[in-house]
Amino acid sequence: MTVTTYKQDLFGCLLKLFMIAVICFVIWELLPESLSDKLWYSFQYQVSMSQVNRAHKPTDCDWGFAPLGNKGCHYKKLVTGLNADGWLVAGQEAPMFSRDVAGNIISSVDDGKKWQPATQVKSLTVTRVVINWMKVSDE
Repeated sequence: MTVTTYKQDLFGCLLKLFMIAVICFVIWELLPESLSDKLWYSFQYQVSMSQVNRAHKPTDCDWGFAPLGNKGCHYKKLVTGLNADGWLVAGQEAPMFSRDVAGNIISSVDDGKKWQPATQVKSLTVTRVVINWMKVSDE
């Protein structure tokens, strides 16, 4: 195999990989947000898609919602991860968790400045993901 043939084969392989990436991106963009959210967060938190619960996104801030026009608001996605006992252990607005030298779970709600025992939290493993929406004013 000559150097030219090797370069052509490498270029052809890279071109095919690029085309596959473009096709995957287009398919991802065409998926409804309700499905792509479930796929993404089930992958991110290592749970099944059936364990990702997504609330319907409200439409009252949409331009086409009566009365027509800019409403001065939008909705922000809030993603939370819950453990088997229903405790918030991951996602937005979740406390920070770690373990002390004895291996006990500790938590901090002030970005790690102060830590306290989290005796009620038995596991940090996410078993369910909840997606909600928070209305945000644009003004």
